[in-house]
Amino acid sequence: MTFQPNQASLATAASDADIASGLTSGEAAAALETHGPNRLPEPRLPGPIEIFARQFLSPFIYILIVAAAVSLLVGQTTSAIFIAAVLLLNAVIGAVQEVSAQKSAAALRGLVRGKAHVVRDGAVRAIDIEEVVPGDLAVLASGDRVPADMRLLEAENLTIDESMLTGESLAVVKDADAVIAEDATLGDRINTCFAGSIVTRGRGRGVVTATGLSTAIGDIAKRVTDKRVSEPPLMIRIRRFTYQMAGAIAVAILGLIISMLWIGGYETTAMVMMAIGLAVSTIPEGLPAALTVALAIGMRRMASENVIIRKLVAVEALGSCTFICSDKTGTLTVNELTIDAMHLPSGKSFPATGAGVAPGALKAPPEPEDLDALSELVVTGVLANESHLEYAGGEWAADGDIVDAAFLVYAKKFGLSLATVRAERERRKLIPYESENAFSGSVNACDGQDILFVKGSPEKILAASTRMRVGDADEPVDRERIEAQFTALAESGYRLIALARRPAHPNDGAGAHPLHDLTFLGMAAMID
Repeated sequence: MTFQPNQASLATAASDADIASGLTSGEAAAALETHGPNRLPEPRLPGPIEIFARQFLSPFIYILIVAAAVSLLVGQTTSAIFIAAVLLLNAVIGAVQEVSAQKSAAALRGLVRGKAHVVRDGAVRAIDIEEVVPGDLAVLASGDRVPADMRLLEAENLTIDESMLTGESLAVVKDADAVIAEDATLGDRINTCFAGSIVTRGRGRGVVTATGLSTAIGDIAKRVTDKRVSEPPLMIRIRRFTYQMAGAIAVAILGLIISMLWIGGYETTAMVMMAIGLAVSTIPEGLPAALTVALAIGMRRMASENVIIRKLVAVEALGSCTFICSDKTGTLTVNELTIDAMHLPSGKSFPATGAGVAPGALKAPPEPEDLDALSELVVTGVLANESHLEYAGGEWAADGDIVDAAFLVYAKKFGLSLATVRAERERRKLIPYESENAFSGSVNACDGQDILFVKGSPEKILAASTRMRVGDADEPVDRERIEAQFTALAESGYRLIALARRPAHPNDGAGAHPLHDLTFLGMAAMID
């Protein structure tokens, strides 16, 4: 399948966005009104009445309905009322459970929303992906999900995983300056990024050209109209049991009729009444209610373990699973990292209160002999950093990578002025984080000397360190002691980021130039 973007829309969007300042808030609001939210249509959720009616869609229920009707026709009113009461109770229990689960699932969808970084009114802002509009100037960084189809204006070592659209497993290297033929296929459009793809490396900026159903992924969504839903194992077994039971009843009735005809002396009416009575008596009227109650109890128990199940039959289906694969961030966590504590090589830790960008403070002030070492550790996290933390609307708001933002929040809890720290240490060079490097860094001017500040994976930083900071002096690095700290914190479920520094070299940041001769400053223990 080939997706061909509208070339006129590319030109229009590119002319609408100012490369320096992006759209204004007013222009963005007008575009949102015109084009609508940047999202694909969600399936219509059934209402309470539809959910209630759906409880009767089962071959076994059909047999019970027929049995109730026949019982009423032959004068067995008590049996008819009992069967109808069981069906109604079964439907009410199932509907109540499913409506409750549907509301909980809807609340979870509203809790976690994807974010995109765009330039609005001359400043980079983090907004909901649904608010991205054609003409927006979008900013991409390693690990981001592309929020919409966009024409690149800048690309720095930008590679993007487009496997969900093209099926190609290798990431595509993007080139903002490439000239692409109008009839080029989606996979060949290296100057364009597509909604839903993942930035695996590098940085980029581009003008949004299409959102929602107008995107390449939206085009696919429009084509996929057939709904193929596998049947839960329980429903398969109930249907099989229903057919077997119906066949057995039919054989029993046929055998009874043949026997009565063979013996003789029975009136036709008596034969019919006896056959109907046999059929009704062999139907287990209480089975649907028993199943529903059992599944409802299972649903409640799973809800107590923070597992929301929308349909009752999924309780049994879940028990048939052998493997469950799930993306963590945005599914199991809300993607808000918090530094729970900073740890010095000496083994001392300095925990802080607060979660996310919420205000907080150190739980206890550092001792005088630890103040300089902790201060240097926190300053390193602020300088080797690409995020921003601002106070707006009565609360703190972070913009940028969540790991970087966590260091800025901890610095505020420590009592540092972020603006002062950065102003007094002018940045000479930025080394962005890339997954294959496992670290990021910054070269800053400090007291007339350029210093390299780095943070990254503990293994990477420790391997490149020859000394460590203890108190106000440097000592040979004690790898065994630091690795023991790593192990203890990792086993407690923390995500660890190590920090180090040293005098800068001219080739720092070059791709083939490895880290070396670092002074290990400590590590941050993070929770998500």
